[in-house]
Amino acid sequence: MQELFSCLKQNLGLIVLQEKADRINREDILFVQNENQEEYVMRIFNLQSDDDQSKICDQKLNQAQNFAKLLQECNHENIPKYIDQFQIKQFYLILMESFDTTLFNWSQQVENFYYIKNDLFIKFSQELFSIVEYIHSKNYLLQNLTLQNIYIDKNMKLKILDFGEGQSIIPSIETKKFLAQQPGNEYIYLPPEFFDYSKKHDQKNEQVKWTQCADIWMLGICLYALAGADLFQIQQFTQGKDFFQYNLNKVDLELRKFVMNILCFNTNQRPQASQLIERLSNINLNQINERKYQIQLNKILNQELITQIQEGKKCLHNKQYEEALQKFNQVIEKNSEDYEVLNLIAQIYLQKNQFEQAEIILNQALKINPENALSLKLLGDVMNGNQQETLDQINHYERCIKNHPEYGELYYNLGSIQQIPLEESIYYLETFSKKYPQSNMGLKKLGMIYATQKKEQKALNQFKKAIALNPFDFECQNLIGKINYVLQNKDQAINDFNLSLTINPDQAEPYYYKGFLEPNRSQYISYFKKACLIDPNYYEAFEQIGNELNFDQKFLSAIQYYKKTIQIKPNIINPYYTLAYIYRTQILRPDKALKVFKKLQQQLHSEDDFLIQQLKYAKMDA
Repeated sequence: MQELFSCLKQNLGLIVLQEKADRINREDILFVQNENQEEYVMRIFNLQSDDDQSKICDQKLNQAQNFAKLLQECNHENIPKYIDQFQIKQFYLILMESFDTTLFNWSQQVENFYYIKNDLFIKFSQELFSIVEYIHSKNYLLQNLTLQNIYIDKNMKLKILDFGEGQSIIPSIETKKFLAQQPGNEYIYLPPEFFDYSKKHDQKNEQVKWTQCADIWMLGICLYALAGADLFQIQQFTQGKDFFQYNLNKVDLELRKFVMNILCFNTNQRPQASQLIERLSNINLNQINERKYQIQLNKILNQELITQIQEGKKCLHNKQYEEALQKFNQVIEKNSEDYEVLNLIAQIYLQKNQFEQAEIILNQALKINPENALSLKLLGDVMNGNQQETLDQINHYERCIKNHPEYGELYYNLGSIQQIPLEESIYYLETFSKKYPQSNMGLKKLGMIYATQKKEQKALNQFKKAIALNPFDFECQNLIGKINYVLQNKDQAINDFNLSLTINPDQAEPYYYKGFLEPNRSQYISYFKKACLIDPNYYEAFEQIGNELNFDQKFLSAIQYYKKTIQIKPNIINPYYTLAYIYRTQILRPDKALKVFKKLQQQLHSEDDFLIQQLKYAKMDA
């Protein structure tokens, strides 16, 4: 690259601004300055062939020339203006108007770290929607949009240059990249429709085309990240494992709601860019308030503290809890008023099951900011983890709801507490679903409550509503299959389990139930064995294989599967009795039956009349 830099200076009078390029952290972008100190951005395409570096690759040359043509063709204020193009040796260079930094870097500056002005967030959102609408109108698509490749110029105008013809991706590869990313260095915000849900993320290996709908998801996640969501929260949310984080106070509640409603898992419900522009214009600005505690936090920050917080978050993301604690405690030593960092420390203690320490830290955070919703919510989690009185846990959640009625996650937590009366659980979960209209978690939980009460039809209705919101929720699809299995809708149940397997072929539960639904009895065991192969700890499948072999009088083989069941789940009772029965009556080994009963007695830790009677008979036989 030094040779290129020299050529730029000698032939074109352009000096490379290396320090500025380093802040962008992108190998194909250079910042240059001419003799008049006018700055430009230069995109570099290395044309060397991968097979023979002495040759120019025609495909790479076409790619570079097409990008130059794209810039010339597109006339939008949020696309950098094309200036010139030229080739120096193996490098093809495209000169364009300059920008200053990335949106990520801007969001990590002192004045924006804990608080973004509402008008700026709205402005950035409008510009992003406008550029995406324009790009889509020309039948182009975005390419891996993140906060790291959205740029800002000196006039605070956003710039995007990663777009072009639609590309194809391999979901399994992109899923691994998405999950392997490190905070602050994101490469892709993968939409749920392209996520590989299998255990090892190695099942979706066929190419699929990127879509406009996928662009909208990336756009929504960019705004979610700008509002304060970290990479772990984004990854969990994308997989349907966590809630949209309402407690992110970096932007106002009304704007958080707006972002949440972009992120529909069902692609048919995801809005278009034009609809988002209209929705944003209809936001009631009178309901948008300044956030005094967030503003105060920004005032007592400095760049050194921000760096320590970022490093602590990276350690937390990688589950390096001790290292994260050290970083966060260093921040608190210099800035004891940072209740956001105190919440991070409390979450680490929760992860480590150190509940008393977590409670002390959370109370400290609430003294600083009594309106701090996350601290109140985490106090409820402490009560749950510490197995304290459920009433205390409920009180903390209800206190938080009183101060923050918009904090929908708390309604879900309350609705999930078993000791709460059914009517109240239903109320809380229905309220959660109203506040999180794009989430299927409340509907799914309601269905599970109805299922435990043998109200199968009500359960089925809730599960169907849930799967309509998130068609990629294979666990919910399994729940529908199980209800149809109970209702004796066998063909429909088989279809449900097959559909679940198309989403995630690497799961045991559908195969287990398909074993019961298989009309050909000789095929039963093959499904159960498939379940065991996928999940070696699926004790129900091992027990069922034992039952089938026992029925076929293959007693020695059955014994091995019952032993495996007990090894996985030592406190399950039925396999002990069946195993002892085989020993006593089929292979005439009452001594082994006696050992099985004694082992069961150790597991039960109590006097069981039936077991005592069986022990008595076994001793007599032995």
